[in-house]
Amino acid sequence: MSAGSGKPTPKVSNDLSLLAPKFAAAVMQALNECRAAGLDAIVYEAMRSQELQALYYARGRTIIPPHKTVTNAPSNLFSWHGYGLAVDVVHRTI
Repeated sequence: MSAGSGKPTPKVSNDLSLLAPKFAAAVMQALNECRAAGLDAIVYEAMRSQELQALYYARGRTIIPPHKTVTNAPSNLFSWHGYGLAVDVVHRTI
C-alpha cells in the first residue's frame, strides 16, 4: 500500500470486533445475506487508524500517484471508519 516513502505502511484492519457492537451485528447479517445470495463478500477494511487515514489523505496531495485525491477527511475523526461505524466491503476473487 506504500507509495515508495520508505516508511512501514500502516496495516488495514478488517477486525469486526473493533466496530460498534450493533453495527458489527448488522455487517455480519449483511455478509450472511450476501453469501446466501451466492456473493462472496468480505470486509476489506473496518476500523481505521489515524496513521492510515493520514496516508489516505496524503494520496493525490503529497503522494503521487495517484493524481486525484483519495479522501477529503484529514483525520480518522472525520470519517465513520474512525468511530467503528463504516466498513469497506468487496468481493473476494479467487
